[in-house]
Amino acid sequence: MLLHRLVWPSDRELLRWLDWQWYDDLPFRSNGPVAVAYALLGLAIGVLVGLLVRRSLPALGISLVCLLAVHFLLGALRPYLWPSVTLTTTEDYPVFSGMPVEEGAITPIGTTHVPNPCGGEDPGCLTQHHIVGFHVDHHPPSHFWPLQLTETGIVLALTALAVLASFRLLHHRTAA
Repeated sequence: MLLHRLVWPSDRELLRWLDWQWYDDLPFRSNGPVAVAYALLGLAIGVLVGLLVRRSLPALGISLVCLLAVHFLLGALRPYLWPSVTLTTTEDYPVFSGMPVEEGAITPIGTTHVPNPCGGEDPGCLTQHHIVGFHVDHHPPSHFWPLQLTETGIVLALTALAVLASFRLLHHRTAA
């Protein structure tokens, strides 16, 4: 993980060619401590399921399904693990760089964020629906490490729970 992190920014042309952003799943999970945490979680889930099932091939399949479920669930929750930054404008959607979280329109009250009912910036439609501006919630590149560490903490907590359950199950089976 450390070697990958050191080499990652060295070839910007490759990143442009691959069209990868820092928040995409593959670069995000391979550029920080969350990669190591997922490996530990896979091992802990594998041991727990192996103890429960007592058959190696079914345990491998079940462990893979469990790990993929955690992987996809945390991937879907990632934008909400850290407070996002909100940008607002009155003409068009604000320009931003980073992970998009949510975008929409602003009503005259100013605090009400609603989905854009027009699908675009048609002035007649915006006036009809009382839309006075637009907002974009996003994570700038500076949120990389807080998001990494938060997801790593969650994955390590799940790992600790799987290890604890494995030891309790093993103790229960071996207790005289």
